[in-house]
Amino acid sequence: MTKKAILLINFGSPQEPTKASVSQYLKEVFSDKEMIPFPRFLGPLLVPTLLVPYESRKLAGRYKKIWTSAGSPFLVSCEEIGKKLAERLSPDWHVFVAMRYGKPSFQEVISKMQKAKISQVTVVPLFPQWTDVVTGSFLRAVFAELSKTDRFEKISCVTQFHSHPDFIASLADSAKALPITSYDHILFCYHGIPERLTRTSCPKYVSDCHETAELVADQLRIPHSKYSIAFGSKSGPGRWTGPSSFDAVAKLGACGLKKIAVFCPSHIVPSLETLYEVGVELKRHFQKHGGEVLDLIAPPCNSSSFITLLEKVTR
Repeated sequence: MTKKAILLINFGSPQEPTKASVSQYLKEVFSDKEMIPFPRFLGPLLVPTLLVPYESRKLAGRYKKIWTSAGSPFLVSCEEIGKKLAERLSPDWHVFVAMRYGKPSFQEVISKMQKAKISQVTVVPLFPQWTDVVTGSFLRAVFAELSKTDRFEKISCVTQFHSHPDFIASLADSAKALPITSYDHILFCYHGIPERLTRTSCPKYVSDCHETAELVADQLRIPHSKYSIAFGSKSGPGRWTGPSSFDAVAKLGACGLKKIAVFCPSHIVPSLETLYEVGVELKRHFQKHGGEVLDLIAPPCNSSSFITLLEKVTR
């Protein structure tokens, strides 16, 4: 019997909310030239001496605030998606979960796949909207690892699912836990990217983000005047896609809006960006500018519609 596997890949997380663990994790992230293209002779100097020590001190405290008794909410949720998907599939299908940075690494998981005698692999990056800097670079990295052996007879991948009906349903399902019509405004907050990339390798990213928001708003019957989109997680110099989430909530607060809810459709699972950047920092910024309530809408990973999506796109 042919053994087939679905390989779910995502960004990654430190193993522990400590400076040492975060430092080890950041060294991997900052050493990836596709993710952060430092000038050739500058990276080896800046990463170990300045960036990693500074960022690890700052981020370790933030990770501690979002950590759970089960561990990293990011990793726990990714593993849970894998388990739920495996329960839906026939016995000849296996599900593996791997991270680009940290553990379980691509190399570790592909080794397990070889030992399990997997012959066909479908790779699914858990990123709804395509960007070459993330989805593209992650696929290139995992395909490079998969090609190191001739064990795998067939390798395929899913590139995006930002407008898939089951993805839209999973976002709408997540909102149903809240009295969505009671909010003054709904903000769709996406991960930002450098603006220059929208003119080169990621020309459809912003329009794809708008399309996701429009489809969710239609399904939830949110009037166009009551929602908007913004971009967060700026982590480098130069102009990034905008408006920024912090500018957006400041404007909403200044306009007298008191109660808003925030979708984060770039993020399938709880992460530092959603739980801390949005749930803590963005809320604080909104309140500083006159707002009162900012509720974070749960990610779609808990919706059965999201598992249905994965079933469909991998068949």
